[in-house]
Amino acid sequence: MCECLSTGSVQGLDVVVGHDLLEFLLCGLSGVGKSWVAQRLQRPLHAVLHQSDVLRKRLAGVPAAASCSSDYEQGLYSPELKARTYRGLLEAAAEGLGAGRTVIVDATFSSAKVRAPF
Repeated sequence: MCECLSTGSVQGLDVVVGHDLLEFLLCGLSGVGKSWVAQRLQRPLHAVLHQSDVLRKRLAGVPAAASCSSDYEQGLYSPELKARTYRGLLEAAAEGLGAGRTVIVDATFSSAKVRAPF
């Protein structure tokens, strides 16, 4: 089983250590800098980076660079698309860890229920 450690050094950064692999879950409200931190961790850690914003748009058929806004639980943020996005992130993280890679997952992870499978 993995042990969760809260580093406290970067707000919203949880480190999950399992065997010799690392899985970073960057959690927090939208706009707090999760993606900024993820991008800066990726290279020095030789990590695979999976971002909810990118996957969500891909699943919806929206270009990654497109700016989109939606009402609460509508459009790109509907419960159905949220569920598909987190399933996709989980599958991608498992694939990366299975291949022996360090993985960074960048998403709000707004509840323990959403984080638990990771």
